Amino acid sequence: MSEMQESNRALVEEFRATHGKLSGRFENSPILLLTTTGRRTGRRHTTPMMYTRDGDRLLVYASNAGAVKPPDWYLNLQRERLFARTLVN
Repeated sequence: MSEMQESNRALVEEFRATHGKLSGRFENSPILLLTTTGRRTGRRHTTPMMYTRDGDRLLVYASNAGAVKPPDWYLNLQRERLFARTLVN
């Protein structure tokens, strides 16, 4: 497991255990958990991410840390459309 994957796993675990009340560098940050289904594997994947509110909408950014390829969650979401689930703190 990569360092980023381990960090995300720990953040998801803390988010769920504290009902979104995070500590450390993400304390008071707008974080949501996005759960999608893998387009190739069919397995559920949960990704923590920051969001911005725009009225009733939540905006997230598919930057993939500046990589050319979009993040996997974005590709999964394109395929699923309305079947993703979010938990917001």
